[in-house]
Amino acid sequence: MRKIILLIFCFHTLLAKSDVTTINGLTVIVEFSDQKLAASNNEISSMMNQQNGFNKWNNIGSVREFYEKESNGKIVLNTQVIRVLLNKQVRYYDNTQNFNGRQELVNDVVSAINLKYPNGFTNLTSHPNSNRLWFFLMIKADTNGGGVAYGVRDFNKIKNNNIDLPIKTACFASYGNNNPSISVVCHELGHHLFGWTDYYNNNSTTATNLGHYCLMGSGGSSTTPHSINPALRHLENWIPNIIEIPDNTTSTYTVNANSRTSVYKFTNSFNPKEYYLIEALVHGDYYTAIDNNGYPMDEGLAIWYVDEEGNAPYPKIKLVQADGLDEMHDINKSHNDHRGDLSDLFDNSFNSFNSELYPIFTWKDGSHSGLYITNVSTPSSTMTFRVNARENTITATSNMNGSILPKGLLNVSNGQSQKFDFVPSIGYGISDILVDGVSQGPIDSFTFNNVNS
Repeated sequence: MRKIILLIFCFHTLLAKSDVTTINGLTVIVEFSDQKLAASNNEISSMMNQQNGFNKWNNIGSVREFYEKESNGKIVLNTQVIRVLLNKQVRYYDNTQNFNGRQELVNDVVSAINLKYPNGFTNLTSHPNSNRLWFFLMIKADTNGGGVAYGVRDFNKIKNNNIDLPIKTACFASYGNNNPSISVVCHELGHHLFGWTDYYNNNSTTATNLGHYCLMGSGGSSTTPHSINPALRHLENWIPNIIEIPDNTTSTYTVNANSRTSVYKFTNSFNPKEYYLIEALVHGDYYTAIDNNGYPMDEGLAIWYVDEEGNAPYPKIKLVQADGLDEMHDINKSHNDHRGDLSDLFDNSFNSFNSELYPIFTWKDGSHSGLYITNVSTPSSTMTFRVNARENTITATSNMNGSILPKGLLNVSNGQSQKFDFVPSIGYGISDILVDGVSQGPIDSFTFNNVNS
């Protein structure tokens, strides 16, 4: 007979903080026989590299400044800007049935680079886990506009410190109005440098829609990229102050809006890779008052649900909509609701959250999270919210081959008892019951008597 083990336990993990990483890359302005970019090499270099204050073409800062702010100085991007001319027209590289235009573009660009720079380059950065150039960006004049990041065949190589360095991935940003902007570059570099997926394609099994609340949801405007959601920044170890919220304490918390240095975290006791992150968002900096389609953006407390293993190989990240709806994941909704509306963030009107009020936001095993938030303040540069402890909490879970009844996180009044029954699936038996890590043997029920803690 197969066996089932049912567990009651909790644990906590700490993530190490990373060091500063400098990525030296290559940005190639690509010109075609029929289209050329008016911006000079120096202007593009400033857009990519200027440490602060870049504002040409109405941009809010440079690409380097954006990533340094988002990473709290842990990512420093430096890129050498060069220019090459291809003897074909830009439309030649559109994908056709005869060849992959993106691969062909990289082939021709790399050939032009090696012809123009036969001695190669110095001190470009190789990817830490792959023998390839880490940062290879093409900026091109193209009336179609847009951008993309993609993999290419690695027979394309350039010289770096007199050694052939393969180009296995590339990205490009296209501009049809000769006014380059940083948002599309920042978004494509999110794919290219850090391996993030798109968080706007809700038809994909590997993504969820974050609309205009995240750079990787294509949030912000063309000249003002939206901040990266806190889950991705947390997974990159870019947030120095992760403030864990205990489930047994009632306390009022203060949060500074648009902070990159801290975030509140409430973790599933049974699964450290499933948690909520809490921050505040108000208009300013990279959080614009109007999105790139002219719709107003909400202000208030943002509560993010994160399951690091939910959409492998990418984390599942969802914004808890304060109105209790799930419109951002419904492609049939209007653009405004689908991308985010004025009832998504918590404030003095939508001022309470728990997984009983918001049943679509239980833990993924169906149990209630135990996160009880009330008294959310009015949106401002400093917001407050209250987390309320349950009186006495017992949490129970089992594996897939049986069940524990009742299951999940339960509130028990002082002096009361709580009984649990253990029911194995057909063809399985109980191997052991653990209560706070202590073996109770193969019993079929267990009762907590006179609960007072």
